Amino acid sequence: MFHPWLIHLSSIQNISQFLRLRIQELTSNWKIDKAGNQVGYALDRFALLAVAGELATRFGLVPWSKGEVESSIFQVVESWIAARGFEGDAEEQFVVRKTPFAIKAWNSRLTLPGKELAPDLAGYWKYENDELTWFITRDSFRNGFGLKQASPRKTLELSSLMAKKG
Repeated sequence: MFHPWLIHLSSIQNISQFLRLRIQELTSNWKIDKAGNQVGYALDRFALLAVAGELATRFGLVPWSKGEVESSIFQVVESWIAARGFEGDAEEQFVVRKTPFAIKAWNSRLTLPGKELAPDLAGYWKYENDELTWFITRDSFRNGFGLKQASPRKTLELSSLMAKKG
């Protein structure tokens, strides 16, 4: 089956463009709302499997009917997302899940600006433009999210994500 598969594939003009367009078409048709980058990458891979299966069907290499592979792969996509529990990126879900615990840990450990930060304090708070703002130390941020061994890059990514989400 491998040899006929290659012969058929090599007959497709501009196969890379064909694949790119079919993958884009499939992922658009699947309409997965709020798909983060990670889900988007996975959808591209699922779509590639669907395109390959549909091509094998078209070439007569498998006994399936047209549309069967796309439908089956979409069922796999839906099951995968359901098992995953969310459509967004894992980091966003992590922040959403952990933020209430982090806030609880920091809430009673803040001081006024200008005071020395004792080791048991998480940071300080102040009012800016009629809005309460917390300034949390890097170590308290890591501890609040359970990132005791997190790299500085991971800490920065999570803090940036929190700032964007408000």
